[in-house]
Amino acid sequence: MSVTVAVVTYQRLAKLQKMLPSLGSALAIPNLNIDVKIIFYINGADHQSVNFIRESNLSIQLIESSEILTPGAARNIILKSIETEWVCFFDDDIIVPEIFFKKFNDLVKEYPDVGVWGGPNVTPLDSSPFEFDIGFILSSYFVTGPVSKRYRSVADNMVGSELNLSLCNLIVRSYILKTEKFNNHVITAEENELLYRLRKQNIQMRYSNFLAVGHYRRPSSKYFLNQIKYYGFGRGQVLRIHGYPLQSTFLLAGITLCIYVFKAYFVLFPILLLVANFIHYSLDRKKINIQILFLPLKIWFMYGFGICLGFFNKKKILFHKTVRSVDQSPQEHKS
Repeated sequence: MSVTVAVVTYQRLAKLQKMLPSLGSALAIPNLNIDVKIIFYINGADHQSVNFIRESNLSIQLIESSEILTPGAARNIILKSIETEWVCFFDDDIIVPEIFFKKFNDLVKEYPDVGVWGGPNVTPLDSSPFEFDIGFILSSYFVTGPVSKRYRSVADNMVGSELNLSLCNLIVRSYILKTEKFNNHVITAEENELLYRLRKQNIQMRYSNFLAVGHYRRPSSKYFLNQIKYYGFGRGQVLRIHGYPLQSTFLLAGITLCIYVFKAYFVLFPILLLVANFIHYSLDRKKINIQILFLPLKIWFMYGFGICLGFFNKKKILFHKTVRSVDQSPQEHKS
C-alpha cells in the first residue's frame, strides 16, 4: 500500500515543530509495510517553516508559493503530484499517534471497499487549561450537536460523513480525487463540501477511533471565536453552492413560527442546553467554571453570523492574509 501525506502550512512554526516529529515517529514503526511520500505546500512566504522542514530527517517534497491561496486551492495543487494509492491530509497543528498508520493499514485490509477514512481529533495532553475547555465544548453534543463526534471518541468503527470527518486527519483513495477536487473558493469547510459530493455518489466513508489525532485548539477566546466565525462563513458558502436557499428559508420560517407560537417558552430550549452543558462540564471536570456557561452562546452567535456572511457573499473570495490570520496566534507569528 502507498500513501501520500499532504500538509498545507503557513507561519505556524511552533505547531509544526511538534507535528513533524510525531509524523516521523508514526512512520518509524517496524514492519509498517506502507510506502509513504510526504508533500508540504508552503502557502505564502515562510522561510522559517521551509528551513525547519528541510532540516528534518524526513524525506519531504516542498511546494513553495509566494501567493496565499485558500486551503482547498493549495491542496488541489498538491493533488497534481499524487502517484500513490491513498492521500492522507493532515493539518500542521496536529499530533500523529505512533499507531496511526499501522491501524490504518489494518482497517484497509478489513474494509477494502471503503474510499474515505477519518477519525476524531482530540485535545493534546500538553494543552493549556483553556484549550482543554475549548476541546470539551466542541465535544459536547449540547453545544455542537452531531458534529461533536469530530472531537471525541464515540465508536471503534462507524459510517463516516461530512458531520464526523474533518480534514485534519482525512484519508482518501487517490482515484476519487482525480475527478473530485476541493472547491477553490470556499475559505473553510472545504472538506465538508467535498465529502457532501462524495456521499451523494455513494462513496463508502468510515470513521474510526483508531485514526484519532491530537489537535491543538486556539489559545484564547478571541482567536477561538474568530475561528468559529470563519468556520460558519465557509459553511454558509457551502449552503449557497449546493442550492439550499429553499430549505434554509423553510427552516427560518419554522423557527420564526415557533417563536411566535411558543413565545417565551421557545427561549427555554437554548437555556436548557446551556445548563445541561454546564452540569456536564462540572461533573466531568469536578470544578465550576462560569465561562463555560456562557461560551456556547458566543459560539452559536459567531457561527450563525459567519454562516450569514458566507451565504450572502456572492464574490469569489481570495484567501488573503486577513482571513488566514484566523489560524494564527501572536506566539505563532513570532516563531
